[in-house]
Amino acid sequence: MAMAVLSLLFVQPGAAALENVEFTIELNGLKLWCKVSGTGPVCLMPSPDWGPSSDYCFRTLKPMEKLFTVVYLNSRGRGRSQEPKSAMDHSWDDRIADLDALRIHLKQHKVWLIGHSEGGMHILQYACRHPNRVSEAVFCQPPLLLVG
Repeated sequence: MAMAVLSLLFVQPGAAALENVEFTIELNGLKLWCKVSGTGPVCLMPSPDWGPSSDYCFRTLKPMEKLFTVVYLNSRGRGRSQEPKSAMDHSWDDRIADLDALRIHLKQHKVWLIGHSEGGMHILQYACRHPNRVSEAVFCQPPLLLVG
Protein backbone atom coordinates (compact mmCIF):
# COMPACT_ATOMS: atom_id res chain seq x y z
CA MET A 1 0.00 0.00 0.00
CA ALA A 2 2.72 2.48 0.97
CA MET A 3 4.64 1.68 -2.25
CA ALA A 4 1.52 2.42 -4.35
CA VAL A 5 0.96 5.74 -2.58
CA LEU A 6 4.63 6.67 -2.98
CA SER A 7 4.46 5.81 -6.69
CA LEU A 8 1.44 8.08 -7.13
CA LEU A 9 3.37 10.98 -5.66
CA PHE A 10 6.02 10.67 -8.39
CA VAL A 11 3.73 10.51 -11.44
CA GLN A 12 4.59 13.19 -13.99
CA PRO A 13 1.39 14.67 -15.47
CA GLY A 14 1.09 14.01 -19.20
CA ALA A 15 4.05 11.62 -19.31
CA ALA A 16 3.45 8.42 -21.24
CA ALA A 17 4.41 5.10 -19.70
CA LEU A 18 7.44 3.47 -21.31
CA GLU A 19 7.56 -0.13 -22.47
CA ASN A 20 10.10 -2.34 -20.69
CA VAL A 21 12.50 -3.12 -23.53
CA GLU A 22 16.14 -3.08 -24.64
CA PHE A 23 17.01 -0.98 -27.68
CA THR A 24 19.79 0.75 -29.59
CA ILE A 25 19.19 4.31 -30.70
CA GLU A 26 21.24 6.73 -32.74
CA LEU A 27 21.88 9.86 -30.69
CA ASN A 28 24.29 12.57 -31.80
CA GLY A 29 25.75 10.34 -34.52
CA LEU A 30 26.42 7.29 -32.29
CA LYS A 31 24.44 4.11 -31.69
CA LEU A 32 23.81 3.94 -27.95
CA TRP A 33 22.28 1.00 -26.08
CA CYS A 34 19.53 1.37 -23.48
CA LYS A 35 17.41 -0.85 -21.29
CA VAL A 36 14.05 0.28 -19.88
CA SER A 37 12.80 -1.56 -16.80
CA GLY A 38 10.34 -0.82 -14.03
CA THR A 39 7.29 1.30 -13.37
CA GLY A 40 6.86 4.86 -12.17
CA PRO A 41 8.43 8.14 -13.22
CA VAL A 42 11.20 7.95 -15.81
CA CYS A 43 14.68 7.92 -14.32
CA LEU A 44 17.77 8.04 -16.55
CA MET A 45 20.89 6.21 -15.37
CA PRO A 46 24.02 6.61 -17.51
CA SER A 47 26.90 4.19 -16.99
CA PRO A 48 30.14 5.61 -15.58
CA ASP A 49 32.53 6.77 -18.26
CA TRP A 50 35.53 4.91 -16.83
CA GLY A 51 34.68 1.64 -18.49
CA PRO A 52 31.82 -0.57 -17.33
CA SER A 53 28.54 -1.11 -19.11
CA SER A 54 25.33 -0.54 -17.20
CA ASP A 55 24.92 -4.31 -16.70
CA TYR A 56 26.13 -4.11 -13.08
CA CYS A 57 23.51 -1.42 -12.41
CA PHE A 58 20.46 -3.30 -13.62
CA ARG A 59 21.65 -6.44 -11.88
CA THR A 60 21.98 -4.71 -8.49
CA LEU A 61 19.38 -1.91 -8.55
CA LYS A 62 16.24 -3.99 -9.13
CA PRO A 63 14.53 -2.46 -6.05
CA MET A 64 14.66 0.99 -7.73
CA GLU A 65 12.50 -0.43 -10.53
CA LYS A 66 9.59 -0.72 -8.08
CA LEU A 67 9.54 3.08 -7.80
CA PHE A 68 10.88 4.19 -11.18
CA THR A 69 10.95 3.32 -14.84
CA VAL A 70 14.73 3.16 -14.99
CA VAL A 71 16.34 3.82 -18.36
CA TYR A 72 19.84 2.37 -18.17
CA LEU A 73 22.12 3.99 -20.75
CA ASN A 74 25.44 2.54 -21.82
CA SER A 75 27.35 5.80 -22.24
CA ARG A 76 29.29 6.39 -25.45
CA GLY A 77 31.93 3.74 -26.00
CA ARG A 78 30.77 1.60 -23.06
CA GLY A 79 29.15 -1.83 -23.13
CA ARG A 80 26.98 -2.24 -26.23
CA SER A 81 27.24 1.44 -27.24
CA GLN A 82 29.33 2.66 -30.13
CA GLU A 83 32.77 4.14 -29.52
CA PRO A 84 33.26 7.65 -30.96
CA LYS A 85 35.81 7.92 -33.76
CA SER A 86 37.82 10.46 -31.80
CA ALA A 87 38.88 10.49 -28.15
CA MET A 88 37.92 14.18 -28.25
CA ASP A 89 34.26 13.09 -28.50
CA HIS A 90 34.11 12.01 -24.83
CA SER A 91 33.65 15.51 -23.42
CA TRP A 92 31.08 16.47 -20.79
CA ASP A 93 29.29 18.43 -23.52
CA ASP A 94 28.97 15.26 -25.62
CA ARG A 95 27.74 13.13 -22.72
CA ILE A 96 25.26 15.79 -21.57
CA ALA A 97 23.97 16.09 -25.14
CA ASP A 98 23.48 12.30 -25.29
CA LEU A 99 21.46 12.28 -22.07
CA ASP A 100 19.30 15.18 -23.23
CA ALA A 101 18.74 13.61 -26.65
CA LEU A 102 17.59 10.43 -24.88
CA ARG A 103 15.18 12.45 -22.71
CA ILE A 104 13.75 14.08 -25.83
CA HIS A 105 13.46 10.73 -27.65
CA LEU A 106 11.54 9.33 -24.67
CA LYS A 107 9.19 12.37 -24.83
CA GLN A 108 9.84 13.35 -21.22
CA HIS A 109 9.67 17.00 -20.16
CA LYS A 110 11.45 16.27 -16.86
CA VAL A 111 13.24 13.16 -15.62
CA TRP A 112 14.72 11.76 -12.47
CA LEU A 113 18.43 10.94 -12.63
CA ILE A 114 20.49 8.24 -10.91
CA GLY A 115 24.27 8.20 -11.11
CA HIS A 116 26.73 5.77 -9.58
CA SER A 117 30.43 6.59 -9.28
CA GLU A 118 31.41 8.80 -12.23
CA GLY A 119 27.82 8.45 -13.41
CA GLY A 120 27.09 10.76 -10.46
CA MET A 121 29.36 13.39 -12.02
CA HIS A 122 27.57 12.85 -15.33
CA ILE A 123 24.13 13.56 -13.86
CA LEU A 124 25.48 16.48 -11.81
CA GLN A 125 26.83 18.07 -15.00
CA TYR A 126 23.47 17.46 -16.70
CA ALA A 127 21.47 18.89 -13.78
CA CYS A 128 23.66 22.01 -13.65
CA ARG A 129 23.24 22.57 -17.39
CA HIS A 130 19.51 21.72 -17.54
CA PRO A 131 17.97 22.23 -14.08
CA ASN A 132 14.48 22.75 -15.53
CA ARG A 133 14.59 19.26 -17.10
CA VAL A 134 15.37 17.40 -13.85
CA SER A 135 12.75 16.36 -11.31
CA GLU A 136 15.24 15.02 -8.75
CA ALA A 137 18.63 13.29 -8.71
CA VAL A 138 20.02 10.34 -6.75
CA PHE A 139 23.80 10.12 -6.30
CA CYS A 140 25.28 6.72 -5.41
CA GLN A 141 28.90 6.92 -4.28
CA PRO A 142 29.93 9.83 -6.51
CA PRO A 143 33.61 10.74 -6.56
CA LEU A 144 34.62 13.50 -4.18
CA LEU A 145 36.71 16.46 -5.16
CA LEU A 146 38.83 17.47 -2.20
CA VAL A 147 40.39 20.92 -2.30
CA GLY A 148 42.87 21.69 0.38
